[in-house]
Amino acid sequence: MKTVSILIIICAFFASLNLSANAAVLRASDIKIAGELTFTRESTLHKGFSDLLESVQELGRKQNARGLHISTGPNDADGISQIWIRADDGLKILVGVDYGVIEVKTGAHNEAYYQRMTSHYHALWEDLKSMGYQPAMFRGGGHLSVGLKELLSRENLTRKFVRDTYRHNELSMGILGFDSQNAVPLQLLPASKLVHLQRLIKQIRGAQSLTAIQKFLQTFEDAYFVEHLRQAHPHLPFREDEFAMNFEHAEDPNFPRIELRAARPQATYEIFLAQSRLLAKRIAWLANQPEDLSFELQTPLVSVDRNSTPPVEPLAALNAFARYLEEIDEPRADHIGYIWPIWESEICEKWLRQ
Repeated sequence: MKTVSILIIICAFFASLNLSANAAVLRASDIKIAGELTFTRESTLHKGFSDLLESVQELGRKQNARGLHISTGPNDADGISQIWIRADDGLKILVGVDYGVIEVKTGAHNEAYYQRMTSHYHALWEDLKSMGYQPAMFRGGGHLSVGLKELLSRENLTRKFVRDTYRHNELSMGILGFDSQNAVPLQLLPASKLVHLQRLIKQIRGAQSLTAIQKFLQTFEDAYFVEHLRQAHPHLPFREDEFAMNFEHAEDPNFPRIELRAARPQATYEIFLAQSRLLAKRIAWLANQPEDLSFELQTPLVSVDRNSTPPVEPLAALNAFARYLEEIDEPRADHIGYIWPIWESEICEKWLRQ
């Protein structure tokens, strides 16, 4: 009997070591992040796609002159043409257009890949600038997508990530950005709808669970939805029911993903690198944490009296983000560059020095 007991203890010990090893397997370098970098210029803001498409072709010629390979890409979902830009060292990006902007789609990669491609993206920024294009800071775009393959391969990690992103409402209310027209924070839903949403988050098991959340979000009738939000937050310019977390592509056969729409277009490539690293490190950190079952928001909501102002106290949001950064050992200085512009003043400087 003693021998059997000892064997059971030994087996349990090695099993616990194995579980610990498995829990630590996921690294930030395993996580794939995709970006949608957007650029605009004054002359194309209110014109159709023809001028933008001409600019895409001009960009292709400039990139080709640098030795990159240009070819015709697939049409986008609206049937509009796109081009591939490739390099022999592995660069592969797809360039197209949307209303008033040129879109640069990075593909899904880890931080090491993006670091290797830095010189290519700097050259891309330079070529667009020479054409009069700048990052479309207030035109939408800048969305970041998190690949689901690695998340779904770990028990409960997808649910952890969705809940964590929900709880850290500062991310979609001034940290990554704030867009009440094209990336409505989920936390602004009516209280009764939030109860339903939280129930669906608790039930996340796989990609189909995320699709169920997306279908729930799509049940809002635009007129009713917008009217409710305007009554609750009369100073915010709500326009449509696009949410800060988008689960529409959770079952995409090529790249299943969660899209974080709140991120503003990145002003520099270094900001894109920092945000990609931020998300990858957060997911790797969550993989080794016990699941937090709370839905308590990390930043309390407040009333606002100015258009386009996130409904949170700036310092409260920054302090919540500080905890987010500290938990994954990320320096504040690497992330101050994309904080909501209205906050980039004494408050941000004080926060940076804390």
